Amino acid sequence: MNRYMMLIYGTGEGLMELPEAERNAHMQKWGAWTDELMAKGKYAAGDPVGPEARTVSGAGATVREGFGVPDKQYAIGGYYIFNADSLDEATELAKGCPALEFDGTVEVRPVVEM
Repeated sequence: MNRYMMLIYGTGEGLMELPEAERNAHMQKWGAWTDELMAKGKYAAGDPVGPEARTVSGAGATVREGFGVPDKQYAIGGYYIFNADSLDEATELAKGCPALEFDGTVEVRPVVEM
């Protein structure tokens, strides 16, 4: 079994505009999805990331306040590390990510063991 990382991207739009009860119901989906991955022995780690960021880029190590690439709307909202037998299986697991309900994007990549 190999390890994979899901990078979860989103704009944050939509979720915060929901009434509190609906927002809470959506957040419960995250817990249920994580529990399902754990029950299948697939979950290894995962957390949301905070809103504060600095981006370091280029050979001169230029530091810019903020996240990501300036011309992109999406920011990384969190990550999961999980176990799967193949990239195909990892992709199928990613299809259950609740971020997709709010037009999010999940990037799935193999973790290369060093």
